[in-house]
Amino acid sequence: MPPFGMIAGGILVKALALWYSTSCAAEQQEQEKKAKKIDYGLLGGFPTVVMVHIVSVLLHNAPYRFSQVGRYLALSAEDSVFLGTLAFCVSLLVLPYYISKNLGLQNRSWEIVKIFAVLELGILVFAGAVYNFSLALIVTVAYTPVALMTSPSKSRWRRWLKAAILLLVHPLTMLFLFVLMDTWSNFDDLPPNKMLWKAYIATKRAFMYSVVDGLIYSNWVYDVAVQCLLPVWLLFWQIALHPIQ
Repeated sequence: MPPFGMIAGGILVKALALWYSTSCAAEQQEQEKKAKKIDYGLLGGFPTVVMVHIVSVLLHNAPYRFSQVGRYLALSAEDSVFLGTLAFCVSLLVLPYYISKNLGLQNRSWEIVKIFAVLELGILVFAGAVYNFSLALIVTVAYTPVALMTSPSKSRWRRWLKAAILLLVHPLTMLFLFVLMDTWSNFDDLPPNKMLWKAYIATKRAFMYSVVDGLIYSNWVYDVAVQCLLPVWLLFWQIALHPIQ
């Protein structure tokens, strides 16, 4: 437990450091009286935070709609729910461009958004450790380095490198990677193409089981992944693609 606290504690320390840096930057901006000011207020990050949570709630309530659409396409419930969720998550990759275009984030501080993201991540991992320590440890080990390194970049290759790392820790990607490792450990004699297909089938089933367990047995894994972990990931994605001048 202490090592876990040391790893997860870095998230909260990062939030405090960002809060201090934004306070200093706001004071310096007031003293210099620049014509073009950056909004360091907490209210400046609310629209982004609220929007990512709205789309997460929509996704949380979408499996039933996905299954209804799948009936018209002659798809099984397993295929329609998983493929619908995958398509929804892929469409969310363009959310930063929509937010930047319609909310005018050029004059708002990305550090404020990151403060919300790391605080929410810290609450998630510490609260999750009470119910499922192993899962909380996996999320902490995967997301703490991401929380520390995520920031806007003027360099295009750095921006896309950070985006690639973020894609690796997307909840659906992590699910597939862990299922792939389990498939490889049990069927290491399969050729790569069959192993990937078998891992894909197992991922669909695991995802469907989590949805059904949440609906019937009130299992919280799907709810937390969609309504807590995915919004944090979307905030980090927004930060990595934040427009800077």
